[in-house]
Amino acid sequence: PKKSDIDLCISCDVDEVPIFMPVSRLMLKFSLNKEPHEAVETLSNAISYASDHGIKVDFVAEDASRARIEDLTFFSKAAVEAGAKKIIIADTVGVLRPLSTKYLVSELRERLRPSQVDFAVHCHNDLGLATANTLAAVEEGVLYPHTCVNGYGERAGNAAFEEVVVALETLYGVKTGIKLERIYELSLLVERYFGIPIPIHKPLVGANAFSHESGIHVRALLNHKLTYQPIPPESIGRRTEFFLGKFTGSGAIRYMLRKVGMNVTEEQLREIVRKVKELQEKKGKVFTKETLSKIKYLLREIRKGISEEELKEIAEEALQRPIQKIET
Repeated sequence: PKKSDIDLCISCDVDEVPIFMPVSRLMLKFSLNKEPHEAVETLSNAISYASDHGIKVDFVAEDASRARIEDLTFFSKAAVEAGAKKIIIADTVGVLRPLSTKYLVSELRERLRPSQVDFAVHCHNDLGLATANTLAAVEEGVLYPHTCVNGYGERAGNAAFEEVVVALETLYGVKTGIKLERIYELSLLVERYFGIPIPIHKPLVGANAFSHESGIHVRALLNHKLTYQPIPPESIGRRTEFFLGKFTGSGAIRYMLRKVGMNVTEEQLREIVRKVKELQEKKGKVFTKETLSKIKYLLREIRKGISEEELKEIAEEALQRPIQKIET
């Protein structure tokens, strides 16, 4: 943490700031090149300075999940003594499990007693456990779970806002105060501004989340919409969708035909089902391969940033003219 950064926060009249510090030996050595006693002094000075200026400080214990519990305690106690009001346990590379998350929260809280400091968690999704770990932390009494809409974040992302909120509301009975019916609208808005497509199988907000092809599933859903869906899709601004493919049964096709005002005999229906399956099979093999290849190429182009060749051109251009000094 730099004093100049804190001064900028003070000038913006913010109420609360997070101050980061690695707490694992790995990060301290290879990211900061500092010993624990050096890093904790820097941390304490930064927190004290911000607190003295009336700002509420959150201490972000970076890489807490790979730190020795003694080191995490050492940094956390110093942070609280310097004025931090919240400890954020950061699973920086997503290596916690739900059980180890609960242990870490419980153990650190016990070691910091009698301090009444608040706790938060910041879980990354490198192993696909961010949402589960976040919910485990909430079970252990954490009141400030960090989330990102659509799970967008560094590398594999973070705990998904929509997953955590809907799980808390439906599985735990927690009233979050979030307008659930606008979750999908928010998801699409964030997708547009970030320029990152929502994965088709993304829980709750992906295109496939409430879409059904299997004949057995469709037949049951026509009888009751919760047979093959965990929640009513309308509760988060979605709707149930049926699509026709090689696994579609006659019930779904009859339903779709009736929606457009067409009634057919059993014999006609069998013929239609056969042709639907044939068409999908034929279209799928050629169209899917070609289209998927193009989509993957375009996504790589969008996300890859500056190429090595472009960097070289920028550097060569910069080296051909004197570097201007920026006045501060």
